[in-house]
Amino acid sequence: MDFCKGQCYDGAGNLSGPCNGAAAIVRRQYPKAIYTHCMAHRLNLSVVSACRMQNVRNMFDTVGEVTRSFEYSPKKKARLVQKVKDVCPESGRHKLLDVCKTRWIQRIDGLEVSQELYEAIVATLETIKANADRSWNADSPKKAVSHFHAIANFDFVVTLTVCQAVLAFTKGLTVKIQGASSDILGVFRNIKDVVKTLSSMGQKVEENLAKWFQKACQIAEKLDITVQKPRTCQVQRNRANNPAETVEDHYRRNLTIPLVDHLINEFETRFGSGYQETAVQCLFAVPSMLLASKETWRTSFDRFSTFHEDSLPSPLSLDAEMTLWQRKWERRDPSTVPATVAATLKEIDSGIYPNITECFKIFSTLPVPTCECERNVSALRRLKTYLRTTMSQTRLTGIALLHIHYNMDIDFDEIIRRFASLHLRRMQLANILSD
Repeated sequence: MDFCKGQCYDGAGNLSGPCNGAAAIVRRQYPKAIYTHCMAHRLNLSVVSACRMQNVRNMFDTVGEVTRSFEYSPKKKARLVQKVKDVCPESGRHKLLDVCKTRWIQRIDGLEVSQELYEAIVATLETIKANADRSWNADSPKKAVSHFHAIANFDFVVTLTVCQAVLAFTKGLTVKIQGASSDILGVFRNIKDVVKTLSSMGQKVEENLAKWFQKACQIAEKLDITVQKPRTCQVQRNRANNPAETVEDHYRRNLTIPLVDHLINEFETRFGSGYQETAVQCLFAVPSMLLASKETWRTSFDRFSTFHEDSLPSPLSLDAEMTLWQRKWERRDPSTVPATVAATLKEIDSGIYPNITECFKIFSTLPVPTCECERNVSALRRLKTYLRTTMSQTRLTGIALLHIHYNMDIDFDEIIRRFASLHLRRMQLANILSD
């Protein structure tokens, strides 16, 4: 375990807990074993945790219910498409997106579509609840009435507008870190940019809210929705009740400021650990990045090498190695230098650069900080979906092992011989695949 330099688990509390999780227990005894949690998942959890405010959660639940009511009814969906053509023909979208709880990028897209088609949704619900042509069953108008009253109020409109505007700052970062490949140093810089932007936005919250509040008022004016704040009482536990004289002040104190503050706090908590950022500083020694940052790469690489100093063969000579390492690649044509750690390890001379070689080996074993969609590339999906009608766990395990070790040389005659020797049989088994 002294050679363990990285850990990677899912986000379950018994594994990733900072106090008694498996990663924390291992790091108490082996401090160099850095725990890595998928950045895409961390970003998702950050935004989900920040959106646990009562009014924000109610808005997401309402959007999800309305979206599913249209999605599960082709008749309602067709009526919505017609209303979109009549009410907002300039829109290029005709289908609502469900606000998925696990895939946050789809949740943000769902808010954008709901806001863009808001007038058409309200018009469609009005038509269904009126049921003037008697073409709907008794249940559809009842649900339309509840959905109409849930979204045709100013509290829902302003919450939808503010949440979409605030969470739009995280959309680009979500798309970037869910890609098949990404620049991990760029991801850390983008995260810092998002946090700084949200912080500056929090300092100018009155100016930003005025713009969002005006947009919400314009939507409410088109649909004859009264601009008012929710009713307040002396004892109110289920939603924010900070005193405010105007409607705009109410949503500034009870919605915008808490949402921005919670989002910044979650980002700093989940991405503020310096261990993973220290680990990726090894990338500055990759020749392509070294040539791009000749003045600063040594300072960044020192952070990584100092952290793993006890694993280096001769740390006192590292400074000299770094000087020779820079001279080596400055003589090369920039278009021919390695651009990845794997390519660098193939060209490095471990006899001349033993410490840098060890640093690259340590870094190449660290867990990856991002992930792609597991379901589309999973072999287990094929095994379980298409073959597991009457399959036991033992057979599933065997087929999975065959798939994993597909390049292994297998002696079919020996397999048949062992299988036949387990029980006495009247018929002699043979390998039908051989000549």
